[in-house]
Amino acid sequence: MNKKNVILSILLAGYLLGLFVFYLKAAFHIKGWATAYYIWDKAIGCGFFFWYFIYLSCEKPVKISIAPVVVFSLIRLLWEIPSAIYNISASNSLMVAFLFIALVITTGIMLFRKDSKLVTFLVKNIP
Repeated sequence: MNKKNVILSILLAGYLLGLFVFYLKAAFHIKGWATAYYIWDKAIGCGFFFWYFIYLSCEKPVKISIAPVVVFSLIRLLWEIPSAIYNISASNSLMVAFLFIALVITTGIMLFRKDSKLVTFLVKNIP
């Protein structure tokens, strides 16, 4: 099995296991379940690992533009740990705003450069 298939298998198993546990057994009124759910959601439920897999699957010009999104989702995942420990909202408006603005600026610069590899790729491949 190649690296992409192993990662996809782990993602699918983690996603299905998470759905099973959180839909059938989770008691969100008990402390800890909500935190576990949000960490799972950011890690496997289409957060960091989703974008990382997409990143691995793309051609190099697209990888360059997806990289900021992968980093953004990783930071959001890692932010869950101190937010759970220090009882800070994971959706802290200052943190989310800072990350979002950084993501928009980085991606915008990559898209609007004259020699943008992403734009060249999109022009060639989208009918």
